[in-house]
Amino acid sequence: MISRRLVLCVVLMLAMFMGAGCLDDDFLRYRGPCERPDDVELSQVIGVWQANYREFLNPDSPSSRISGVETLTIHADGTYSQLFESAEYNYSSPMNRWSLILNEGDGVKLQMEGLRYFANGLDYVDGPLNLSLQTPDRLAYKESVPDIADRKAKIVVNYPEDGFVYLYPRSCIRKFVLLQMVSGGGDPDNLTVHNPVFTKVE
Repeated sequence: MISRRLVLCVVLMLAMFMGAGCLDDDFLRYRGPCERPDDVELSQVIGVWQANYREFLNPDSPSSRISGVETLTIHADGTYSQLFESAEYNYSSPMNRWSLILNEGDGVKLQMEGLRYFANGLDYVDGPLNLSLQTPDRLAYKESVPDIADRKAKIVVNYPEDGFVYLYPRSCIRKFVLLQMVSGGGDPDNLTVHNPVFTKVE
């Protein structure tokens, strides 16, 4: 006979995941939008971050499936390094620059100079791609700044022409992560977080 305590635990867990969004799979993709922090401290972003691609298939790039681990080591002196390791492709970057961009209506973001973008598969590592905010953040930005003339934030990056890619600090199920930009327009009714997110490992 199932105890009342076990039933209560199951109900509480279901309520927690339904209320805060839940993990979709081991790529750490979240069903539902993540919270945008009001402030981000340098100490929160400095460290080693990883995104895992396990046979990842980007819906905007259906012909490209990718596996591997991407590691970013972000230093306090404004430099970072990028490493991508897989059975079929390896990449190690020189030391590049990064900076923390204050909230321009789209939330605090990290501007990563020279960052290579892997989420569309190896066929598109060299671009060209138009990258933008995740759909929930893009909708929130347009709602918070309804007048187009007042929108000052750069929310679309021409990759690799612009020379940088943004990462967005967010809180997903109370876990501080870095969201990637996305390619494609996105479905306004689909608030799932796309692309493997970066989680802090050191």
